[in-house]
Amino acid sequence: MSLSLALLAACAAAVPPSAPLTAGAQPTASVQTTPDSPALTIYNQDFAVVRDVIPLTLQPGVNSITYGGMTARLEPDSVILRDSSGKRRLQILEQNYRNDPVTQERLLDLYEGQAITFRRERSNGEVELVLGRIVRSGYTPPRYDMYGNMMYRGTPQPVIEVNGALQFQLP
Repeated sequence: MSLSLALLAACAAAVPPSAPLTAGAQPTASVQTTPDSPALTIYNQDFAVVRDVIPLTLQPGVNSITYGGMTARLEPDSVILRDSSGKRRLQILEQNYRNDPVTQERLLDLYEGQAITFRRERSNGEVELVLGRIVRSGYTPPRYDMYGNMMYRGTPQPVIEVNGALQFQLP
């Protein structure tokens, strides 16, 4: 079954996601050409509403869909997914929004509590594979000030268990 789904999302352009929006805000600009083209409505206070149609091919039953074309300032609770033709009812079982930059600490955080293989290169050029369990990744989520600027987070320090011993650096 092939569907075109309408996606409606609200996003803040330059303010943190927790910034309030004044009730009854009037759009300052609005653009839409055809029903299937993306539509953008811009409001005061760095807030916008985006409507987009995303073609999907769905099978009967549960489908897993990943969409990577979102803005970094999306408000996840504002996403609406529906059949643009209105013929089919959709049920969203789970929705995740990941907007974290890829860093060594974040990748370690994804595997925290698990054993992974580290690649260690010795001074003589020899490569050694070391199995280590990530006890603590050292990742701390970014924090933003009231203007949307990322605040200093300090120096993260991972804790890795290798052969039953803890070490406070990567193997």
